[in-house]
Amino acid sequence: MKFELVHTFDTDLVNFEKALLDPRLYDMLGRTMDGLKKIEELERHDDGKRVRRRVRSVPQTEVPAFARGKLKPEMLEWVEESTYDRELHRLEYRILPNIPERWHDRFRSQGTYSLTEVGGKVRRVIDGEVVIKVSLIGGMAERYVVAQVKKNFEQEAEGLRAFLREVRGG
Repeated sequence: MKFELVHTFDTDLVNFEKALLDPRLYDMLGRTMDGLKKIEELERHDDGKRVRRRVRSVPQTEVPAFARGKLKPEMLEWVEESTYDRELHRLEYRILPNIPERWHDRFRSQGTYSLTEVGGKVRRVIDGEVVIKVSLIGGMAERYVVAQVKKNFEQEAEGLRAFLREVRGG
């Protein structure tokens, strides 16, 4: 199931990228994203052109009723692997859920977001996809996960706005 989200931020591209790549951002997101118990950066590699990160998220969400027989709460956790290309102003990500390895072929979540500056504001377009291959409940599970992903991106946008205000001092 594909999805698209668009967010606008009241800042220029240079300051947005500084905030996006600031390691302190995760502290703010941890305070502002009520859907998460915890968010932490596990790894970061910055070669000047690209920033590669691994970020672990632990949600507040309970296992949905339709999945309680198969999933444990810790299986809702995930690691996001992302690469931000400074030249292209584009981030590519993939989600690695905390599920048994034998299930990895049944789940895929990935996407990109592109940044453009228009009129002194940053426009972020997120194009994502979630695929869950489970007979009978796959479609329901995809709709549920996409709704959670959208909610997280909306909360992350608010956290980014708060962080931008904090680092600008206003």
